[in-house]
Amino acid sequence: MLRSSQNLLSSVTIRSAFGGLGKLHHPLPLNNREAQMLLGLLNSTFRRHLEAEHGAAPPSSAAQRSAGVAPPIPTASLPEQHYADRHFQSMLTNPLFQNHQVRPSATPLPMDLFERIIARGGMSFDTARILLVAEKRRLRGDLDPKVAKSGAGLTVLKWLTSSGNAHGHEFLRDKRLLPVLVDFLVAENMEEVAWTWAKRAFDNAIHSPPTTAEAGFDSFLFRMLIRAERARYGSLDKAFRWFEVGTQYLKEKGFSDGDRDILLASTQLDVLFSAVHTHSRRPAPTEAAFESFLHTLPGHLDRYKKSVCGVLIAHFHLLHPTKPSAAPALAVLQRWSQILAECAEDLHEQQPDLLRGTAIRYKHQIEQHAIELGFETTRLLLKEDRTREAQMVMEMLREHFPSQLGENSRRELEGTAAESSSIDMLNAISFA
Repeated sequence: MLRSSQNLLSSVTIRSAFGGLGKLHHPLPLNNREAQMLLGLLNSTFRRHLEAEHGAAPPSSAAQRSAGVAPPIPTASLPEQHYADRHFQSMLTNPLFQNHQVRPSATPLPMDLFERIIARGGMSFDTARILLVAEKRRLRGDLDPKVAKSGAGLTVLKWLTSSGNAHGHEFLRDKRLLPVLVDFLVAENMEEVAWTWAKRAFDNAIHSPPTTAEAGFDSFLFRMLIRAERARYGSLDKAFRWFEVGTQYLKEKGFSDGDRDILLASTQLDVLFSAVHTHSRRPAPTEAAFESFLHTLPGHLDRYKKSVCGVLIAHFHLLHPTKPSAAPALAVLQRWSQILAECAEDLHEQQPDLLRGTAIRYKHQIEQHAIELGFETTRLLLKEDRTREAQMVMEMLREHFPSQLGENSRRELEGTAAESSSIDMLNAISFA
């Protein structure tokens, strides 16, 4: 019966007929008899396949007992030689199926992941930013030698160029990817690439006057280039020179003084702040680089009389590597009460809804700048033997900032006063 069923199923005519019907109707469910026939067919086919691969099965235990032969007792070393046992035993002993403990592989490097994602075509600006940040953390900070050797900036640059993303307008406005990418490019001595992008961003402002909001986008790349140069170890020579290059480029493109102020004001303030507050931790800049930035600053402090920028410019003049000048600082300190009132007025005009706490913090920052300016001015005046002017500055600090000067600052003032008295005593001895 089973053989006739096989012949029936193997008939070409019947298969073609059922195949045609299958296209018109879903196959009918099998009844109990047909299901038993199909199960028997599959069972016999699987048994023949095992016997062909592993040999015929040995006599069963019942047949051995009827023949008077005691079947061997299966043990771990001598298992029962059933074909199914031999089949599973071969699978279990096959090295390909060994159940070794899978040890987790080492975490892939961020830039290796970058290459894999590019190969799959899934790279995006946000993914590139995440991997660059991870690479920077792996290198433990902003150490130039390590960042330069990683080549991460070059890797991302190749992807941007080959994919065409570097030529798009959207890329120039990505404020998430650009900061970390420019950091790598500058560390890898490819700042010219960042400057090329910065020029393209500046060119967007040529056809329409830059507003304050648009200037934030148009000058963002240039600001990131300067920021990356400021973050490097060493002097600020390159930051000074790049600012001069940017200023000259805008002049050549025909931007007015007002438009240049809008585009460069934030970057100029960044460089000033960094030069004033990090000068003690850096090598002194060269005279040429220092003056290249100094010439971009306004010649009259009254232009910035309502801004902290005036205080920073006065402080900057004190830091000239060969010709420090205390004149701008003395001018600021002598009219400090008026300047502070103008700063408060300007702050209210620009942001009338500013929270009181924020306004107080802003006032505190301005006062801290003035105190630091007073200390630095006093040191320079004493160095130049201008004792009387130094005493005048110290008295002004005591008068205007009595509560802000804590014990440490007072000790510093007292030390400076003692130094001044010592100089007076030495002068008296020399004239005696």
